[in-house]
Amino acid sequence: MTSLYAFAAQYLFLSIPLAILFVWQQLPKEHRRGYAVQVIATGILAVILAKLSKHFIDSPRPFVVGHFTPIIHATADNGFPSDHTMLSATLAMLILLVNRKLGIVALGVALLVGIARVNLGVHSPIDTVGSFVIAFFSTGTTVFVTSSLKKQGAKK
Repeated sequence: MTSLYAFAAQYLFLSIPLAILFVWQQLPKEHRRGYAVQVIATGILAVILAKLSKHFIDSPRPFVVGHFTPIIHATADNGFPSDHTMLSATLAMLILLVNRKLGIVALGVALLVGIARVNLGVHSPIDTVGSFVIAFFSTGTTVFVTSSLKKQGAKK
């Protein structure tokens, strides 16, 4: 079971960028550019929010506090938020916007990544919950901004 957690914690998140590429490729050509911009903008916003949140939320990694060596490599820095989980959740929410079934699967994968990282002691639950909050806020913000810009462009 530990090796499954290790795989999920380290590599499972890589399936979600592949799913983004699949979704992007399935879009009509006239929508691809806008979706790519939305993915990039959401990613940038999520990274900015993650970097800022590290200054306000201090969450020592469980292996540091518990004085044990984790099974997978992790730095002994502030664990908030979980970057693997945040990337997975952010991209999963972007997939959900255009492909409901694949988006739900991707959100499940993001949840598994977070659970695996908690179970291996490299993140605490607050790190993964915070990752989902940042992902939700980033996605919601860029969806709101891009839809507002589209409406303004349509009025002209």
